[in-house]
Amino acid sequence: VTSLLEENGTIKGVNYKNKSGQEFTTKAPLTIVCDGCFSNLRRSLCNPKVEVPSHFVGLILENCNLPYENHGHVILGDTSPILFYPISSTEIRCLVDVPGQKLPFVGNGEMA
Repeated sequence: VTSLLEENGTIKGVNYKNKSGQEFTTKAPLTIVCDGCFSNLRRSLCNPKVEVPSHFVGLILENCNLPYENHGHVILGDTSPILFYPISSTEIRCLVDVPGQKLPFVGNGEMA
């Protein structure tokens, strides 16, 4: 979906492209929008505009032990919280809240 069709403040359908790049328009009595953090539609739907104060960055730790087995852990750091929780018998997911409206870039070392 590339954009929403709006008429008199009501969403009536969508504009979209197929896999070959052809553009189409379709209308419907009900349009349901499911978006993610990188949605190109959110800005047009939200009022007031959505602010992104931070991003979660995740990594998988293998063969590590948490202080209490089978429990999640929250670490409150100076700048942001860090979450650890098991996702399998050998893996732990670590989620770090990185402050800022723009996600740091991995390729140039900002993420480090």
